[in-house]
Amino acid sequence: MFGMRDEKYGRVDSIIGSQAEVKGDIKSKDTIRIDGKIEGNISVDGDVVLGRESVINGDIAAKNIIIGGKITGNILAGEKVEVIDGGQVMGNIKSPSVTIAEGGIFEGHCEMTGSAKDEIHEIPEKESKKNQV
Repeated sequence: MFGMRDEKYGRVDSIIGSQAEVKGDIKSKDTIRIDGKIEGNISVDGDVVLGRESVINGDIAAKNIIIGGKITGNILAGEKVEVIDGGQVMGNIKSPSVTIAEGGIFEGHCEMTGSAKDEIHEIPEKESKKNQV
């Protein structure tokens, strides 16, 4: 199961299944796919893929973030954020590149400036939940 390949997103090192509920922060050095519910912040050196059933209440910091579920929190990506059809973001986004597909929902402030790579290792306290829309 670990180290498997997702047809669309490539190598996935950790998976949180659709029936899982996690309360607390998640940190990982590798790519993670989330299909369940998370109440807490997510900080990943690799990529984060949020499946269509995922529900996140917390901030996410990662290299690339693909959103197919619902997140209520701020997003900080070093390279790219992609909200696919059916994905919902209720919070602020900071990333050099943002794509929102038709059918994707975004409510918040978006800041697209050069690379945010140096900022993705930790979610800054000032950027945490208090800045949510």
